[in-house]
Amino acid sequence: MSIVIVAQKISANPLLSRKQMVVQVIHANLANVSKQKIAEELAKKFKCDERTIVPYGFRTAFGGGRSTGFALIYNSMEYLLKYEPNFRLRRAKILPEKQIKRKSNKELKKKIKKARGKEITKLRKGWKGDVREQIKKIKKDYLKSFLQK
Repeated sequence: MSIVIVAQKISANPLLSRKQMVVQVIHANLANVSKQKIAEELAKKFKCDERTIVPYGFRTAFGGGRSTGFALIYNSMEYLLKYEPNFRLRRAKILPEKQIKRKSNKELKKKIKKARGKEITKLRKGWKGDVREQIKKIKKDYLKSFLQK
C-alpha cells in the first residue's frame, strides 16, 4: 500500500514566507490518503518539519487512484500562525473549535438591536470582540509551546 507524491508548479512566495505547490497523489488500491500522511511524505521530500506543512483542497479523480490538491510549506511555525486563515488552523487542531453557535449569535444580535444606550456596548463586548483577542492569545501560547519542544 504505497503512495506516490508528485509536487508540481512549485513556487517560492517570499512575501508570505512559504512554498506553494500543486500536489498529485497516486494511491492505487486505496480510496484516498489522509492529509496527515501527505504532510509526512512532503516533509521527507522537502526535508522540513511536518507541522509547518498545510495540505488542503484534495479531490479524488474519477475512477479513484489519483488525487490532486494544494500544499503550503511555511518557513517556520511563526509564519504559519501569522498568515494561515483561522479555519485551517482549526482543522490542524492548533485553534480550538468555535464555542459560539449560530443560533445564540443571532439571539444576541436581536438583543443588541432592541437595546438602547450603554446596554448596547455591554452586549457587544460578549459578542465578537473577545473572540479575536482570545485567538491572538491562543496563537501566542501555541508558538511558545512549539518553540519549547
